[in-house]
Amino acid sequence: MEKLIITLILGLIFSNCASVSNEKSIAKDDIQLQLKQVLSNAQQEIQAKQIMVVIMNSKTGEIVYQIDSNHEDASINDISNFVYQPGGIIKPITLALVLDKNLVKIDDKINVHNGYYNIGNKVILDKKKFGTLSVEDIIIQSSNIGIIKLAQKLDAVEFHDGLLKFGFSEKLIPSSKKLNSEIFKATTSYGYGMKSNLVQLVKAYSLFNDAKHSVVITNDTAEKIQKILIKTVNKGIAKNAYVDGLTIGGELGSSHIIENGHYAKKYNSTFIGFVNDSMNIKYTIGVLVREAKHTNSPSQVATLVFNKLVTNMLKNGHFKN
Repeated sequence: MEKLIITLILGLIFSNCASVSNEKSIAKDDIQLQLKQVLSNAQQEIQAKQIMVVIMNSKTGEIVYQIDSNHEDASINDISNFVYQPGGIIKPITLALVLDKNLVKIDDKINVHNGYYNIGNKVILDKKKFGTLSVEDIIIQSSNIGIIKLAQKLDAVEFHDGLLKFGFSEKLIPSSKKLNSEIFKATTSYGYGMKSNLVQLVKAYSLFNDAKHSVVITNDTAEKIQKILIKTVNKGIAKNAYVDGLTIGGELGSSHIIENGHYAKKYNSTFIGFVNDSMNIKYTIGVLVREAKHTNSPSQVATLVFNKLVTNMLKNGHFKN
């Protein structure tokens, strides 16, 4: 009789556990469908070839959702298989490597040459013309020239090995020998001349949101970059990512697509940002928009999609403001 009672109790416990697990699975599926609908609507609105999203729990490193506008059940491998030049998304990572070596201070002033800078026979341009920018404003204003000047403080091995530590593939970044070239170091500092996938970028940015156990950069460096990225959203180039009531930081990037060995007038647009709420929920979210046709600003289009996603998640109780 006693054994029977114990068996019944254990059966009830396991049954309840299975029920709770099933409910959580259903809830997660519902959220995935909601977010997929947001992407489908955005894809139609901007006439994009594809939109991919990766959402990571910043505290655990778990990838919670991976969503592809073109596939019902996208796996993380599907999203990882698409590699591309990430563009300006790399700038905060370049700065983190420089800060971690104590080569600059946040308030140092850098000459950015009024938006026009020669490297060998190449001309590097900034969209906005500034005479000087502070180190943090180089990220907030997304200055190509500024990040080049900072990258010059790293030697080729420091830059190459730093990118590897952040999780980028040896096969997809320039070798340390190539990074001895002034122009290769310059273009890599703002995400050209190298390739990545969305998962690698999200993992890298998650360190800026929770670096307590990181062996890549110090917690002090992570906190400095985190504050800069929050300013980038609150008052800088990524203001379109702002959602009231949440702490959001991030950076945007766009890159030309190469066709037949030449840059076409087509772009990949990326926004990587972290979202923290009043309940200490922390997510890092990456959005990649491929070849949007209906947009006045290729660099901003992924930022706008990010805003739609986070607004939907807040509305449906995923965040608390």
